[in-house]
Amino acid sequence: MNPLSFRTYILRNLNKVIPFLLIISLSLVVILMSKLFVQSIGSDYEASTNFWGKYSTITINTAEFRNGFAEIKNELDGLSNAENVVIGIEKKISINTLLGRSPFEVHFIDQAAINSFKSHVGWKLIEGRLPESGENEIALTNEALKNKNLKLGDKVGSNIDEDEDLKGEFTVVGVLEGSSINGGLSSINVENEPTSIWTFYVQPKAGKEKELNNELAKVKSTYKNQVTYKNQEIAIKTQTDQFGSINQIIWSINVLTSVVMTMSIILLAYIFIVSRLKEFAIFEALGYQRTRIILKVLTEFSFIAMVAWVLGFLITELVSALVNYFLLDPVAITPITVLSLDILLFSLPMLFILSISMIVLVIGKFRNMDPISIIEQR
Repeated sequence: MNPLSFRTYILRNLNKVIPFLLIISLSLVVILMSKLFVQSIGSDYEASTNFWGKYSTITINTAEFRNGFAEIKNELDGLSNAENVVIGIEKKISINTLLGRSPFEVHFIDQAAINSFKSHVGWKLIEGRLPESGENEIALTNEALKNKNLKLGDKVGSNIDEDEDLKGEFTVVGVLEGSSINGGLSSINVENEPTSIWTFYVQPKAGKEKELNNELAKVKSTYKNQVTYKNQEIAIKTQTDQFGSINQIIWSINVLTSVVMTMSIILLAYIFIVSRLKEFAIFEALGYQRTRIILKVLTEFSFIAMVAWVLGFLITELVSALVNYFLLDPVAITPITVLSLDILLFSLPMLFILSISMIVLVIGKFRNMDPISIIEQR
């Protein structure tokens, strides 16, 4: 058997190789899990902006802008790039995320337009019925129901839970399917609704989203602080700003964890090499070329590192599946998985730094190695 074969060393030294392999694998698990949680949080925040890909909104307070309702409605009805304008009230409902409770939209829509509104958003009624105006009823997406642990017939609102963003008390009468847009839907009678805050939902004509945004920006400019305008670009920017500081903190922790773990593995690799110097010195004293010994060490370590990298991915996916099953899926939070190109690319710097460090360590140790002194332990 070839004494310089990396298989020979690994098979005869499993008690040394396995702990080293596991340490690298578990370090990769820690690094990847932090990335996966950041990705889940980002996906949940991104999902909250999807609604504005369907409708842009103009919101007014008629208590401050007395003739605003009629004025703004006339302006919006005259837009050349608008397919439809729906009148309603935008409210919030609390949804649990990995960062705590976040407000998602519940749209109280004019009874006459609720079906067309639901269809355009992409929601399908899969259970129960749509809410009726004046009845304090609500339909929630399947994800929102799971997140809040609710079912048909349950009640939701600040009268039930004082920390709830949705004010009042509403009975869940319908379940909506459409996972890309989370939230809920209710119905109002515009003529009899006792509110001063109105939202106009403006649907763009097909392929005219940019042109409609330009028209709505002019409406916003004309009425300045009297209206609030929101489209998908604004929604994404708002979410980015809100998530920005949290994201920076999480990424700082992520980078610090990655650096510490990688440095620990490099230190372990250094100990791994030093502990075997007598072995290498004996090979050289027996006549083996130093270059061949260096290649032997690098081959061994490369094989162990690749196996550890694959094992780290497998362990991370197993841990992710358990986290999804017990923690995330029950409350409809975006599941985590390593089966994505982003995660693969995220793991490569650790493998690259580890490989380069190992090459430097090996060459540095072998450059001035005196086999006789090492063998004699002087």
